[in-house]
Amino acid sequence: MLQELATRVLSATSGPELRITARLHIGWALVWSNRHADALATLISVAEEASARLPVIAWDAIGTAATVAYQSGTPAGRQAVLDILSHLEEPAPQPPGWPAAHADVQRVWITACTDPFGKRTETVPYLHRIAARPVANQARTGVAAWLLDETELAVRLLREALSRLRAPGVRGSSAAALSALQWACIDSGRWDEALATAREAADIAAAYKMETVAAIADLTTATVLVMRGQHDQVGSLLASALAAVGADEYRSVAARARHAAGIAALAEGNYLTACAQLRQLFGADGMPLHQHVPYLAIADLAAAAVRAERHLEARTLIENALTRAGPAPARGWTSSPPALADCSPNQPTPRPTSPKACLTPTEKAGHSSEPGCGSTTGNGCGGSGGSATQSPSSPAPWRRSAALVLRPGPGARKLNCGPAA
Repeated sequence: MLQELATRVLSATSGPELRITARLHIGWALVWSNRHADALATLISVAEEASARLPVIAWDAIGTAATVAYQSGTPAGRQAVLDILSHLEEPAPQPPGWPAAHADVQRVWITACTDPFGKRTETVPYLHRIAARPVANQARTGVAAWLLDETELAVRLLREALSRLRAPGVRGSSAAALSALQWACIDSGRWDEALATAREAADIAAAYKMETVAAIADLTTATVLVMRGQHDQVGSLLASALAAVGADEYRSVAARARHAAGIAALAEGNYLTACAQLRQLFGADGMPLHQHVPYLAIADLAAAAVRAERHLEARTLIENALTRAGPAPARGWTSSPPALADCSPNQPTPRPTSPKACLTPTEKAGHSSEPGCGSTTGNGCGGSGGSATQSPSSPAPWRRSAALVLRPGPGARKLNCGPAA
């Protein structure tokens, strides 16, 4: 709908500012309409042409192009965005209509989309400084917080943004915030809210013909059902998500689908199948299918490999993958974060009949929606959501938990993932 209106503007006006604004809106619509290659080309050209005369549009275009780079997951897409960013300058003095913290929000957003782990130590404090002051694009700041594993900040910002984006006339622009809030709710154990948000996103996807939004809603629903042990609809939901978009073009969707299928097999005790599904998230050299999603599954891969007696093979693969994710303090790898399972080969591994069985009583009390085995935060068996008090300089939870699964430290808590008492 928006794309059609913007195309009409292009045909009806010769004004350069109106035409470039229309192309920006066309690019945005293409992002959510299963046409990533066209979206990226459109947005990159808008950013290039607007950089000198229309800096607000240029910065907005390159930020939206970063959304494409995230969803597609291709190195070429990420590099194209970073190349344009390197040539963009924040105007001084700022022109009339310059949104609050506009360039800062786009910078942190682009970094989160293109390299969420490698620059986390510098980017997370930058994010918190931005979030502490008024920003015009609260939704994009919230999505960046989710990508950087600042989950509680992400939930707060996204809820606040959506309280405005749900107003009549602007509901279609809530797609990115709704999509990210679904995953942030899963990561923090808010499963009921994740499902409600997925239903809202599916309605918007149907109303505005947004195939990508529909695919994400299906993936969210499938993931929650897996973690609740309700597997009957999971296969059809994953098939629907993959049919809505091209798996080759949308690596983020393909990776999420493989993760959900993997944790479903893991929960059912089909460890070889789980290994096969999760193994597809990385190449033989540890190269991830996507720059973000595979790392959220890395501890689930480790747990499945140990149970399938493939732990030696998995250790090499995962260590290569961790190396590619960028530097992290080595001492973090042997820390003892809460709710990590010792999935070493010597521990009994009975079939987990309920995700809730993987939590201690304290953890069960602390989560309203019973997160546990297969948590998409990447904490794997016994995992829980990101901590609101986590130090920005500490390694991401998936990195710490994967290390403990493969070579648990002396202080690691041993949780039995067997049937609940």
